[in-house]
Amino acid sequence: MSDVRHRLTPDELEIANNQIRKIVEDRIRHSGIFDPGAVRRITESIVFQPTVDGVVMEGGLAGPEENRRLGLGDGASIGIDFARAVRDLRGSAAIDFVRQSFAQLQTRYRCTLLRVLGARNDAETRRLSVRLQAADRSCIDSLGSDGEVYSLRDLPLFPLPGCPSRQCPCRLELIEDGGSRSRRAGRAVYRRVRLFFVRMLRTKR
Repeated sequence: MSDVRHRLTPDELEIANNQIRKIVEDRIRHSGIFDPGAVRRITESIVFQPTVDGVVMEGGLAGPEENRRLGLGDGASIGIDFARAVRDLRGSAAIDFVRQSFAQLQTRYRCTLLRVLGARNDAETRRLSVRLQAADRSCIDSLGSDGEVYSLRDLPLFPLPGCPSRQCPCRLELIEDGGSRSRRAGRAVYRRVRLFFVRMLRTKR
């Protein structure tokens, strides 16, 4: 991600951080897992803590009574500050939510940085674009766009809505001058063939 971050000004980095906060906060609010009064705190924790455990283990260790309130076993390890932010019987869902958020956050944050950079719309950023590199386990929509080159301003926010992968396996390659037409044409043929076989294999499962 350093290939993007060093291109942004401190003000642009703050804009990107605020946008990713908003994305995470909206997901937390609509999940129905957390107490509404704790949404902001959990948002900051997910965005800035370096690990899942850093979020889940905040505060001293919760006791057996708190674990039972959350529907967890007496031997579960969970931080009291995190526990108090979770609604009754939603302990497992809350931990799973944090894990999934971390799994998706890196790709989502990279997209956000690239889009904020593209909003500058100057001569330097107009020379830059992004090539999507989908993996075999990517969602069908991403496989259908494998090799596609996007301007920074038009880059979709990955993972795409409805992506079933727990962790987005797509790569976003920052390139200059949009790449060659011959390479893009070759990728289009490869993409169609690959998508056909992936769809066929997934239908048989």
